[in-house]
Amino acid sequence: MNHTQTTDEPSLSEGVELKVSFFPPLFEQRRAWGLDILRRECVSAVLDVGCGEGALLGCLCNPALALADPDSDVLRAPKSMPAVELELELDDLHIRQLTGLDVSLPDLECAAQITLPPPPPNLNGDDAYGAFPRWESLDVRLFHGGLEVYNDEFIGTECIVAMEVIEHLPPDIFPYFAPVLLGRYRPRLFLVTTPNYEFNSLFSPPPSATPSASLPTTAYMRSSKGFPDPTHRTTRVFRHSDHKFEWTRAEFAAWCSEASERWGYDVYIGGVGSAKERDPWGRNDDVGDASLVAMFTRKDDWTPSVISDEAYAKTPTGPPHQLIAHHHHPTHHSASNPSSMADIQSLVLGTIRSYSGEWTLRDLWVAGRVATMCGGSLGRLVSAVEGDERFTVGKEGRDRWGWKVAVIGDEMGDLVWKMDDEEEKSISLDDDGEDEDIILDGNDIGTSNWGNTSGDLQPFDIQSAPTSWGSDDTLTWGNNWDSDGGWDKGGMVTPANTFTRADTSASADMNA
Repeated sequence: MNHTQTTDEPSLSEGVELKVSFFPPLFEQRRAWGLDILRRECVSAVLDVGCGEGALLGCLCNPALALADPDSDVLRAPKSMPAVELELELDDLHIRQLTGLDVSLPDLECAAQITLPPPPPNLNGDDAYGAFPRWESLDVRLFHGGLEVYNDEFIGTECIVAMEVIEHLPPDIFPYFAPVLLGRYRPRLFLVTTPNYEFNSLFSPPPSATPSASLPTTAYMRSSKGFPDPTHRTTRVFRHSDHKFEWTRAEFAAWCSEASERWGYDVYIGGVGSAKERDPWGRNDDVGDASLVAMFTRKDDWTPSVISDEAYAKTPTGPPHQLIAHHHHPTHHSASNPSSMADIQSLVLGTIRSYSGEWTLRDLWVAGRVATMCGGSLGRLVSAVEGDERFTVGKEGRDRWGWKVAVIGDEMGDLVWKMDDEEEKSISLDDDGEDEDIILDGNDIGTSNWGNTSGDLQPFDIQSAPTSWGSDDTLTWGNNWDSDGGWDKGGMVTPANTFTRADTSASADMNA
């Protein structure tokens, strides 16, 4: 298929731009889409093509909260429905091999810093900078070079990701995108995202709109009116100065269909990113989402065609990729090396007694040394509390992290927990009928070595985004998705398995 666009589009309304914003920020929504697929598919090896400064790589470097538990009954949600809607236990990512490729050496140097392993534990055995223990080792490699150059080390990579990359490819490089990534490397999964050109119409009033009287209060005047097609193949105006093309939904679907058929893949096509603002002229539903997304799944019984064989021969040769950095993230010394059941049960008992509140398995896991004594195995913690008659376990829902654990009939000073069928809690009163002060004994769990004792880590779900993510992002000409700058500028890292969020507010001059 020839990816050149032939449809001429009207230019923007003179000097007028409409506000278009997203919450969560658009780059977060794209990343959430990718992370959700990686979890569902239990991916352990990822190649990020066009990795830039390492925003996604840094995200994927975060360790899982617990070991992958082969003995647990982790239920997987249908691909058509987010697991959070079914209250299923969606396992963490367990990435073991991470690779980045980019043509920008300065960006790769930033990525090398972001993907560095944390310092080793101090003399007290505490993990540095509040990091979670790593239960599975991770190797990170960063390569400098173009995607058109074949690298046999990438053959058979489980998943290749190319987020907001394809639209940057020059006309002489674009033809090698699918033949190399899909045809030669043959990943099990291939994830690609690109801007939706149709969405750009929301930046300005329609040509038929009357002047200022019809403009919403969010409209404002700017001298910038986007970026004309630098290849001069169309009269379209793009979102970013480096874009070589921007596809409509039909054009993207046609390319995906041709690539999937030629290289032996099934493909799912969709979109992410709806504007918060309703367009005064009712165009929101007509233009689709801001970003187009596609997931390619390999057909293992595929036989290459004559056309496919010819494309292999056309793969260019050039300077081989240069390895810029290779990091090894070792496992915690306690990984898969748990303490005895009796020791775990004793620690859990003391932990629960140290605080007169409700404890979930997640609360216990992030408190003190419970996780390390379990060797990183959530299943061992479950077995410990279920196998001790001193505990009662409330198995509400299918997500084990939310199961509640309490001590049956345990006296703590004058506080008595009576866990009967109604889970009543009673506090003894003194002779004058007033509540006595409650003094809790047991071991004080203090502050977690991992930097989070709230037990408030939730699965990444863009439909229930916490307000702590910061303000929304406003999409304007030149202030958009760009993985090499813009909203990802400065090496912002979004954790994959730990979900602390930095301020993601955007300003109009971030690409200046």
